[in-house]
Amino acid sequence: MKNYLIIGNSAAGISAAREIRRSDPAGRITVLSDEPSFGYSRVLLPLYLAGKLRRKEMLIAGKEFYSSLGIRLLRNDPAVNIDAKAARVRTRRGKGLAYDSLLVATGASPRKLGVPGEDLPRVHYLR
Repeated sequence: MKNYLIIGNSAAGISAAREIRRSDPAGRITVLSDEPSFGYSRVLLPLYLAGKLRRKEMLIAGKEFYSSLGIRLLRNDPAVNIDAKAARVRTRRGKGLAYDSLLVATGASPRKLGVPGEDLPRVHYLR
C-alpha cells in the first residue's frame, strides 16, 4: 500500500488528494495543514472580508470530504522539516510521517509593500 503525504490543504492539495484517491483507492493519504480549519478557498477571502460571502460559502472540503475519501487530515500542525533521503516529514507538534510520495502544495506567500509602516500591528496581507 502506497503512502501519500500532501503538505497544504487549500485548492491544490485538496484537488491532488481527490485525484490520488481516484487512481489509488487503497493508498494512505495524509494532508498536513498549518490552519485549524477544513479546506477553504483563499481566493474568496476578499469577498468574505467584504461581507459578500458567509464563512461556510468559502468551504471547499468539509469534514465529510476527508472521511468519505479516507483521508487523514492533520490540522494546525504544519511541516517543519523534510528529510528527502529518509522520506520523512516532521511536524511542528513533533510527529514523524513517512511517505512514498510527497506533494508540497503550500501555495504562495504575499509580497510586502516595501514602504514605511508595512510591519505595523494592524497591517495584513492577502494572497
